[in-house]
Amino acid sequence: MGLRDSGGLPYSKASVFDMFCFWAMTIDILFLPYLPFIAVSVSVVVGVSWMVLNLHRLYHDKEWEWFVIMLFLMLMGTIMTAFYTGTVRFETSVSTSIKRFLQYGICFCYYFFYKSYFEKRKVDIRKIIFWAVIFMALFALAYRLFPEQYAALKIAVHPSDNHTRRFLANMVSYRFNYLWTDPNNIAYLAAGVSSWYCLQNKNRFVHTIIVLLASFFIIFCTVSNGGLIIFIAMITFMAAGTIKKLICNKGRVKTNVLIVAVAILFAAFFLLSFTSLKHVLYDHYIVNFLQRLEVYLGANSSPSGGRFEDLMHGLAILSPVTLILGTGQEGIVTEIGHIYWIGMYGVLAYFIFMYLMFRKNRNQTWRSYLWVIPFFVGFSMNIAIGEFKWMAVYLLLLAYSRSSQGQEIEWEE
Repeated sequence: MGLRDSGGLPYSKASVFDMFCFWAMTIDILFLPYLPFIAVSVSVVVGVSWMVLNLHRLYHDKEWEWFVIMLFLMLMGTIMTAFYTGTVRFETSVSTSIKRFLQYGICFCYYFFYKSYFEKRKVDIRKIIFWAVIFMALFALAYRLFPEQYAALKIAVHPSDNHTRRFLANMVSYRFNYLWTDPNNIAYLAAGVSSWYCLQNKNRFVHTIIVLLASFFIIFCTVSNGGLIIFIAMITFMAAGTIKKLICNKGRVKTNVLIVAVAILFAAFFLLSFTSLKHVLYDHYIVNFLQRLEVYLGANSSPSGGRFEDLMHGLAILSPVTLILGTGQEGIVTEIGHIYWIGMYGVLAYFIFMYLMFRKNRNQTWRSYLWVIPFFVGFSMNIAIGEFKWMAVYLLLLAYSRSSQGQEIEWEE
């Protein structure tokens, strides 16, 4: 009888291709490593192919129009790479600038695909995200138990992973970076994805707790101070909202919620008081965070890890010409995403980028928008968009949250 959609209607060839693209792209960005040596995502060909075949669908899309303008401005900034002779913190070659131009352009192919797909198909992506977090946590466990073996396997799968390569050369302490490159990006991703998951409607309580615990473990393994801070801040904020909605019901405490809360507190007290968990946490995790904090304070006299100084250097380098045209140079700054994008492509391209990436839609509730905060911090403090899959995963969640089904997010009464 052939494939049928959720309404019982037969799939067209176009919709079958869309469904193939959805699973190929989603499985790739969440579960698969980069291609060896060139650090390119496997599904890039799929995303670009869909875009080429569906350009006619996008002509009347306002976001697409803004994207085309931004792409032109990005091209101008990329061309400037060959002519810019000003001072930068490190130089970017023409080939690298072209690679970045293509990378960011292709990432938005993922966004427009997911936007189109969620408009036509009602898809519950919670299960995919749940298993992606569990999958990442299992890799974090392997890293924690067998760091040397994990590093050897990781460098075989992802040879361009400089962090793992430096660890194997005894140059740095090893921090978990999943199948990707930068440990901080993994931390901000885990904080953002777990926040998104917690804000979904009708999640099973046990699944929410599993996602939070798994994300907490992942972030500890990355030893990212910024990731840990934003994760705790998000959980605290959401917990306050949950307590307001769930704990009190007409002035009375719900019995089942009270039992769960007491059980969690009792279990935590028992584990910390009568087992070696407290010492394990301190020796293997907290010490690493404190050591990194000491390095920041000692080297820069700033808990920001030198980011304020990076911002000041970047602002000093920018000029009126570069503000308009950009420079194509990544080396304007090393950490601050806003100055990075302005330095690469100019102020106008920056405003369009911020509009596409981080705006809140008028019909979007604050509850369906709050999860963006960890990703925004990751971009602001770590230029996390340089990690292709980080940006692609964010755009997957963004497209879903802006869709009609994403607007159904609510905290349960």
